[in-house]
Amino acid sequence: MKNKVIIICAFVITFSSAYSQIKKGNVQIGGSIGYSRNTQDQSSPNQISSSINSSWSLLPNFGYFITETSSLGIGLGYDRFDQYWKISDPNVVIIGQPRTLQTSENESARNLFIVKPYYRLHKIVSESFVLFAEFNAFYGFGKREQTGNSVATEIDANGAILSSQTTSSSQFNEEQNTWGVGLNPGIIFFPAKHWGVELNVGLLGYAEVIGEQPSSSSNLILQPSLNNLSIGLKYYIVK
Repeated sequence: MKNKVIIICAFVITFSSAYSQIKKGNVQIGGSIGYSRNTQDQSSPNQISSSINSSWSLLPNFGYFITETSSLGIGLGYDRFDQYWKISDPNVVIIGQPRTLQTSENESARNLFIVKPYYRLHKIVSESFVLFAEFNAFYGFGKREQTGNSVATEIDANGAILSSQTTSSSQFNEEQNTWGVGLNPGIIFFPAKHWGVELNVGLLGYAEVIGEQPSSSSNLILQPSLNNLSIGLKYYIVK
């Protein structure tokens, strides 16, 4: 009987995490790893294009519960964005008609240091699960590098390649800044006291990138996607 009581007490202590950790005055320390990837392919009788955008981030952060169900926090971290796109003529061989195929390729990489304050609202679902909605803003600064080249390929009347040469190439570096706001819903799982595992998905957000070049870019996210998620681990200091 005594052993059963000890087991029950241990069970209660372990799985009452959400009720003891989501409380005014508590502190959460941890971080998250984010990943996003988007590919797009398009084709027409005159052109074939493809692009790959990918990014990853590492964001240590600190939060403080200002009420029983809400917290304020800030993250300081690193973000990398890579972009590749290719445009080419359709590789269609017409016997008896020599032709020149044009192909353009560009690669771009952006490295940023990020400052990200946030505000969260929490809803306890059970002893081990908590839902939250995070409202955040961020500012980043860093550099972008881009390279590009165009290649012309000569094909004879029988479809054989005669020559292939680079007709143009470009390369530049620039300083960049970015800012944005977002709404990210998520869930916290408490496998043990003081520890929480988080998963959140980008739902609604706006981001703008400003560089030294005349043009700037912006991105609007309007729907959840498993290609735009982050996983985090937090340690809770209970008051």
